[in-house]
Amino acid sequence: MATPTILHGPDGKPLHVDKGTLAITTEQKVHSHFISVPLATITASPYRLVDPIGLGTIEITDILMTAEEKAAGSIVIQFDDGTNEAIIATGYVATRTLNLFMPFVGKVEGWQGAYLEASLAGDNFAATITVVYIKHVEVGLTYSKWNSMR
Repeated sequence: MATPTILHGPDGKPLHVDKGTLAITTEQKVHSHFISVPLATITASPYRLVDPIGLGTIEITDILMTAEEKAAGSIVIQFDDGTNEAIIATGYVATRTLNLFMPFVGKVEGWQGAYLEASLAGDNFAATITVVYIKHVEVGLTYSKWNSMR
């Protein structure tokens, strides 16, 4: 029989009495959020999807893009800080529908102060962009340090 364990918070007060259940989860499942934007709501390109908190960073866990077939068009998801940018994913809608799902296994995280944005090009087309992300509040790497590590 398992011995009950009391988990304590930073203030020393009991948070939970565990009776022997082992729970395993990931940071993504506990701290992630998402934004889903239909193309019809995007009135300017680039469109800012997610802003970091202060000098923190944004980590992407998943990207989903869907779009109807058109003669030409593309959707670009990228990190940008107003000076530097880094393209994460590009989806093309030239002569075929776009159904893209990218579940990242590695850590896809921007640099300090970099926001996540979507840029659109081409004919008017119906599309939806969904990004699952985590906002890290710790001060992130500068762009030059981040760029040297990728």
